Amino acid sequence: MNILASTAAPTPRPPRYRIGRFALVTIDGTRYRWADTDRNGHTLAHVGDPDAREFFTHEEFAALLDGDSPRASVDQFHFVEARPLNEPRAAYHLADLPEWKARKAAFYGDLCDAFRAREADDPRLNLGDKCLGWLLPELGKAVERLWTEKKSRPGPGAASITLPSPRHFRRLYALYVELGYSRVALADRCRGGNRVSTVEPHDAEVRLRFAYRYASPLRPTKASVYRDLLAYIEAENPGRAAEGLPAYTPPARRTFEKIVDGLDPFWVEAKRRGAAAAQARFRMDGRGVEVERPLERGEMDDWEVHLQTLLAYARVWDTMTPEEQAAVRRTRLWMTCCVDVATKCILGLRFSAEPPSAATSLEALEMTLVDKTDIALAAGAESPWNQRGPFETLVTDNGAAFKAWQFRNAVSDIGTEHVFPPAGEAKLRPFIESVFRSLDRRFLSWFTGRTFSNFIEKGEYDAEATATVCADQLNAHLVRAVVDIYHNTPHAGLGGETPRNAWLRGSGKHGLLPCPSTEDRRKIFGIRLQRPIGDQGIRVFGLSYQSEEIQRIRKVVGKAEIECRVDRHDLWAISAKRPDGKWTTVPNRFGLPAGVSIWEWVAASRAIEEQHARNASVGRAVAVRAINALRESGDALAARAEFASATISDRHVAALERQLWRNVRLDEAEPAAMDGAELSPLAKGPEAIMQGIQLLPGVEGDLVGPDPSETPPASAAPREVTDQFGSADDISFDD
Repeated sequence: MNILASTAAPTPRPPRYRIGRFALVTIDGTRYRWADTDRNGHTLAHVGDPDAREFFTHEEFAALLDGDSPRASVDQFHFVEARPLNEPRAAYHLADLPEWKARKAAFYGDLCDAFRAREADDPRLNLGDKCLGWLLPELGKAVERLWTEKKSRPGPGAASITLPSPRHFRRLYALYVELGYSRVALADRCRGGNRVSTVEPHDAEVRLRFAYRYASPLRPTKASVYRDLLAYIEAENPGRAAEGLPAYTPPARRTFEKIVDGLDPFWVEAKRRGAAAAQARFRMDGRGVEVERPLERGEMDDWEVHLQTLLAYARVWDTMTPEEQAAVRRTRLWMTCCVDVATKCILGLRFSAEPPSAATSLEALEMTLVDKTDIALAAGAESPWNQRGPFETLVTDNGAAFKAWQFRNAVSDIGTEHVFPPAGEAKLRPFIESVFRSLDRRFLSWFTGRTFSNFIEKGEYDAEATATVCADQLNAHLVRAVVDIYHNTPHAGLGGETPRNAWLRGSGKHGLLPCPSTEDRRKIFGIRLQRPIGDQGIRVFGLSYQSEEIQRIRKVVGKAEIECRVDRHDLWAISAKRPDGKWTTVPNRFGLPAGVSIWEWVAASRAIEEQHARNASVGRAVAVRAINALRESGDALAARAEFASATISDRHVAALERQLWRNVRLDEAEPAAMDGAELSPLAKGPEAIMQGIQLLPGVEGDLVGPDPSETPPASAAPREVTDQFGSADDISFDD
């Protein structure tokens, strides 16, 4: 049996956590305040008795905080009289903006001030379309006159700026009021967008191939490499035309030089002048954003991944059939990425076949708070992906996914300051693209024709389903590329140090902020449900969640539904909101062990219903054996990785509850009376890639991926189906 302990990399040293002076530390129910920290550990004083102190080594404290059943929690700001609001704020001045943006913000500010003045004089004025329809032109003329009178404003006047529509003005005015009538709020907040690449894949591949030639000990100039590219294109095009292949398009010199400039500068310098010269040139000098500690500043962005361009960079595109290329062109894949600025480590990487939303951003944010080694293992990586923790400051753009109240509240809840910089060129997009370009040929061996052709040969009729299957495989490949290659490759921005070593060095020197507790993470990121309280407690996924406190709440609310939170990765307990707004943790009555995910429970429930007669009573031991079968085969690990799967919503939960747990009754006697098998460790199976969402029923078109029960036609390549989830071809790792 291939279990986690036997396949993962050696266990890394435990993290060193940092505790603030206002923190409340709770260990096994005992409350402490921070007293002192040294290289060996933390000294904590009992709340109410500061002379009673206890010492915990860094290793002991990490063991208390981490694990499946943490015994400690940290509230960093508990003893602050007024907690930081952590509301989004502008982190720049108008002087930092280009002149045209600053001028536009000034015009909008004058327009808003004019509206405020008119509204004060005439209370009948409002922000409705009818009122603004005649009022905005008048206000615009007033601002134009104001600008004409102010000779101190050189350059184009107000007349050169387009008057906003009523809808746009309402948004501007709301931002203006929200940030205390600061004109910084009115700076141009249009997103740069995801411009679809107009470069054909064969052109992208040949241009990058010649760009690599610049990184040579012969030290060619950009101009000479460019001339070589043009000569190659001129020589190759006649032969390509004879073979029916599209001709190469010669790029402009500036376009080609941009590709060369986009290569990793440390790698280029090391290739041209040697590693010692590269180390000397890129020794850190403190320029740019000044950060020193891991988790001091994080940056998050989302964008659409252009698969055919990435495959061209990997030199796979030309090996694919027209049918395979057509499938890739149909593929729609979005990525949300979160990077630690100080160490360049990637802490969150969420792929989705759906456009970015508050849900996908929340899932990427949640990834930054958990150990992702299981995800890396499912992708076939050998290095751990254990970088995690709450950022002190998180910088995002002004996209709807990041400005959604759900995301902003979650950022605030984990104690992170949320910053919106001025709109403009996205900073992370070229950074991530450079990561993939720097993977070099090692990335190529992970893509084979089978990656895409297997699903095409099966005769899939749903283009979106085929595209999603491609997306889930690409997700796994890129996760492994990030964890095994990028994190272990010298980085120019770190003076030649690798991101992983920078994390280990920085966390050892400065310590890490503790992650939210399991209960807090469930309240912040859990699936939101509304449920009534019955005699057996609260019913979710066929399980009863019961406690004395929940029955006391029932006496207050009666038959009314209360708000609940469910962690998709752990169904042992749920969080229920009390009438006073506080939360209580409610365990399940069935005795389901901690750490069982929604995917494991749904699959095990289906297997149990298929194997047992209607109205049969099933105990804990039977359920645990069904779950262990999934864990030992590797299917559970693959499902939990959520490779490009859709977000689980309350609609999925409702659909599941209509389909399952209707024919079999769970025996919810005292768990102690049922000595069943304990949970097996998560194992990595031979079929590492699959879609967790395939377990869920289709809800208004949300189901993605092929029917896992479908038998491949005879024309398909041999493929062993080992589980009820569905599986993918083995991945070959030859390098």
